[in-house]
Amino acid sequence: MSRRFRVAVGVMVYNEARNLERLLDAVRTARGPHLDVRHIIVVSSGSTDHSVPIARRHQLEDARVHVIDDVERRGKATAINQFLDALTPDVEVCVMLGGDVLPAPDAVDHLVAAFEDPTVGVAGAHPVPTNTSTSLVSRVVKLQWALHDVIARDRPKMGELIAFRADVPHLDSTTAVDEAWLESVSLGRGQRLAYAPAAIVYNKGPEHLADLVAQRRRIYAGHFILERQTGYRVSTMAVRDLLRPAATYLLAHPGEVPVAAAAGAIELWARALGVWDVLVRKRNPTVWTPIESSKDLGDVP
Repeated sequence: MSRRFRVAVGVMVYNEARNLERLLDAVRTARGPHLDVRHIIVVSSGSTDHSVPIARRHQLEDARVHVIDDVERRGKATAINQFLDALTPDVEVCVMLGGDVLPAPDAVDHLVAAFEDPTVGVAGAHPVPTNTSTSLVSRVVKLQWALHDVIARDRPKMGELIAFRADVPHLDSTTAVDEAWLESVSLGRGQRLAYAPAAIVYNKGPEHLADLVAQRRRIYAGHFILERQTGYRVSTMAVRDLLRPAATYLLAHPGEVPVAAAAGAIELWARALGVWDVLVRKRNPTVWTPIESSKDLGDVP
């Protein structure tokens, strides 16, 4: 018999009016044998569009929805800490996602099901990009997320939609890689990471080369800082850890070899820039510039 968990969903928002309506509709209607959604907490960090009015309208329609409107943008980790501060003691599992993604109808239930195993501390969903362009950048984005799935099935890696036990400590407010930070805390407690491939969440990757480099640069800088501070290395940090999954994928999809070569070159360049940012420029991308070309999900399958 399935175990039902008392769940709080946190939606982290910065100017997400284009997607927030359908995202909140999806979260509010999420159902499944493992779900008892008690709270849906929208944390808006410095939004200047209609994100907050949209969220407040949902709050009027659904007593589970609560809106935290922070007029200052201080980074996603701070927003997550505000979400944690708003939890009630009955919550067992937290589900967290940004305002620029869309979970499939059964995604949250598949994700929370992972906690039937009492050793699991954090669970990650399966991101699927909605990019429809045939440009090289969009093909690289789709390849990156396909490899993410291959890697996560062997060594779980969090991204886009995650769940974690509600008793986590507050995040380091300076971290730019909140999912990886939660991974490190869970493993430090002797818990396991889980990957839920059936928990599909749709996202949108960058459409322009400069945007893709900026995104990968920021993420690698955040992971580089986390490793220096804690010793924790995510499953995609070392290049050698990517070689076997990439080879496995390319053997099954030989037509993607040129795209993989381009993806590798872009990733190496972005990583070099990320290291430069940390070691030379002494920068931590706690608050980053949004990638506008990744904000419009378009049609979702």
